[in-house]
Amino acid sequence: MRNFLFILLLFSVSTIFAYDKLQDIRYTMGSEYQGRSKMQFGVGLHTSFNSEATVPIQLQGRLSKYFELGTKIILDKQNEWEGNMDIGAKFFFSSGSYIALDGYFGINRDNGGAGIITYGNRHHTAKNFYVDYETRLGLGDAIVYPDGLFKISVGVKPTLRFGEPVIASIEINTSGSVGELDEDYKMDLIPKLELILGNVSIALEYNIGILLDSNNSRNIIGLYVRYGF
Repeated sequence: MRNFLFILLLFSVSTIFAYDKLQDIRYTMGSEYQGRSKMQFGVGLHTSFNSEATVPIQLQGRLSKYFELGTKIILDKQNEWEGNMDIGAKFFFSSGSYIALDGYFGINRDNGGAGIITYGNRHHTAKNFYVDYETRLGLGDAIVYPDGLFKISVGVKPTLRFGEPVIASIEINTSGSVGELDEDYKMDLIPKLELILGNVSIALEYNIGILLDSNNSRNIIGLYVRYGF
């Protein structure tokens, strides 16, 4: 794990960085490994404290131990509210790894679409500590820089549980459009705190774009509420 983190950080200092829309294009509220309940409904808000705001509304279900699917509507407030939709599925393997597929398209606007394939894994190092790894490959005008070939993202998220109700994590996420890395390479640090109260979970995160102000002018705070049933 230490070697992986070192390579990731070394690569990150070579070019330019910022919050990436790719992080929002998934049927879950964030880089979640697996839903805790058979069915889950969630709603959230994240904003950079100016005129921009995003409201995700999602529903996901676990059909078996190895298969999960869901959908999410993403409402963006610019001059007016505009909507996008993500439809996705996740396939788990007995090893603890998974492959996820997501399709993204506009509802009341034509801002391009995207298709994303994700490979992830969870590695337990102690009873209350684990690390999630994730690699994503995306195609489509909605996420790839205009002259780029495709977009790739790599993330690592160490997580510590304080008993059952409190979960703390910090995610390092880096991404870029291959062929246009000088214009579109981004890195984010995302600390997150989650409180679980019965069937309800409340999560607060702060997305910190790091290393280059000219391509990274926004930090984003997010609040998410999920209900499992």
